[in-house]
Amino acid sequence: PDIQNIENNPINQGVITIHGGPKPNQISSHSQKRLLKMPKCSGKDFEIICLIGRGDVGRVYLAKKTKDLIIPTARGQDYFAIKVMSIFDLKKRNKLKRFQSEYDILLAAEHPFINSLHCAFADERNYYLVMEYCQSGDMAGFMRSQPNKRFDEKVVLQYAAEIVSAIEYLHYHGIIYRDLKTENVLIHADGHLRLTDFDLAKRIMTERTLQISDEKLFKTSIHEVSQSFVGTAEYLSPEMLKGEHSQATDFWTLGILIYEMLYGVTPFFVPQGGYAVISRRIQSGLYTFPSLPKVTDHCKDLIKKLLQQDPKQRIGYQFGCSEIKKHPFFKNVNFAVIYPPAIKQEQKDLSQMTSPFQREAEHIAREFAGTSFKVPHRAQILYPQALKLIQQSGQPVAPKPIDILEMQEMQMLSQKEKPAVATYSGKVDQKRVGVQELFGDYKKKKEEVKTEPKVEITEEQVEKVQEKRKIQNEDSM
Repeated sequence: PDIQNIENNPINQGVITIHGGPKPNQISSHSQKRLLKMPKCSGKDFEIICLIGRGDVGRVYLAKKTKDLIIPTARGQDYFAIKVMSIFDLKKRNKLKRFQSEYDILLAAEHPFINSLHCAFADERNYYLVMEYCQSGDMAGFMRSQPNKRFDEKVVLQYAAEIVSAIEYLHYHGIIYRDLKTENVLIHADGHLRLTDFDLAKRIMTERTLQISDEKLFKTSIHEVSQSFVGTAEYLSPEMLKGEHSQATDFWTLGILIYEMLYGVTPFFVPQGGYAVISRRIQSGLYTFPSLPKVTDHCKDLIKKLLQQDPKQRIGYQFGCSEIKKHPFFKNVNFAVIYPPAIKQEQKDLSQMTSPFQREAEHIAREFAGTSFKVPHRAQILYPQALKLIQQSGQPVAPKPIDILEMQEMQMLSQKEKPAVATYSGKVDQKRVGVQELFGDYKKKKEEVKTEPKVEITEEQVEKVQEKRKIQNEDSM
C-alpha cells in the first residue's frame, strides 16, 4: 500500500497497533524481568552455520539452536544471529565498555524496530549475544539489490518513520545511538527494519528520565553532551568533528540516511576521496540534490532541516523526535501503528545455508575451537591448528563457562577506559582507522587527557562481587 495516502488504508486490515509507549522510569525493572525470562544456555545449545557479518569489536554468525533449548521470547524460531566478542581483544584494545554498553542497551530495549536480544552467555574467551536473525541482511546490501540501487520515496517514507520511532524510544531512555547508517539497519523477514550494533551507543542520565510523566510533551536533553569520537566518516555531524555531540547527532545521521536511501549515495561523499576530504565537505555544509530521481519538496525540506550545521537550528533540537514527526513529510503517517511492509521479503530456506569459503571456516575454527559449539566439518578439521594459535596467544584452550554479569563487574573493576579513543569506519576504503589518522588536532587533545591509574582488584572486592551475585540469584528464585 501507498502510505502517502494512509487515510485510504483501513486500520483493521493488516495493521498492528503498538499499545502504550516507553516509560523512562521502568527500564531498570524491565531489564530484570527480561533477565528472568532468558534461558541459561551455552555453546552446546547451538550449531554454527556460517559467518554473516563482522564489525569493529566482534563477528556475527548464523546459528541453529538445538531442539532441547527453549527460548520463551522466540518460540517457533530455530535460527539466530550470535555476536561473538573476544574478551582478550576487548581488554587488549581497551574496549570492554563497548560490550557492556551494547549488552545493557539490548537487555533494556524492547521495541519492534530494535533488534531483540534473546539470551546471552560467556566463557573464559568470549562473550556471546544471541539475537534475532534478519535474513535480508543490512540495508546497504538490500538497497544495492534494488533497481537503480536505491528506494522509491514511498518506501523511504516508511523506513524513515520506523527509524524515527526507534530513535525516539532510545532518546526517551537517555540513549544516543551515535552510529546510524545503512550497515546498522537490518531488514527482517517481516519486511520491517531493526536497528542493531549498539556498542557505540551512549547512555546519559537526565533529570527528564526520572521525572517526566507520560502525558507531558518532553524536551530532548540536547544539552547533555558526550565528548568522544565515534561513527562513520560519511555520517559524522559537524559537532562530532569538533569532539562534542548530543541527541541532535542522531538527527543529522537520520538526514544522511534518508538522502542515501533516496539517491543511493550520501550527500557528502567524494569519489576516491579520503576521510579528510569528506570531513572538510561536512564542515562546509555543501551538498546538492540530484535532478533524478524526482523527490518531493517536503522530503527535501526535511533533509535540509536535519542537516543544519548548527545543532541548535536542527529540527528536533527543541522537542526531539516529536518535532520531526510533525514535519509535513510524515503528514499521513500514524506513528502508533505498524503498517504492512513497503517491500515484501522472500522467505529463505536457512537449512540450505552453508559455509562455502575457506576463509570463513578459518574464522569459525579460531572462534570456536575448544568450545562446546557444533561447527561445520570444514571448520572442525582446522581445530588442531586453531588450538595451537590460541595457546600461543595465552588464551584458554578449553574455556570454562562463566557468569556473564559477574564477569562484567570484575572487568570494570580492573580496567578504566581512556576517553576519546574510539574508532571510525567508512565506506571509502572499507577499513577502520584510528582518530589520529583522521584529525591532526587529536594528538593535542590526547596529551591533555590524564592517564587513569591502574586499579588492582583486591580479594575483598572479589568477595563483595560474588556475594552480590549470590544475593541477586537468591532473590530471583
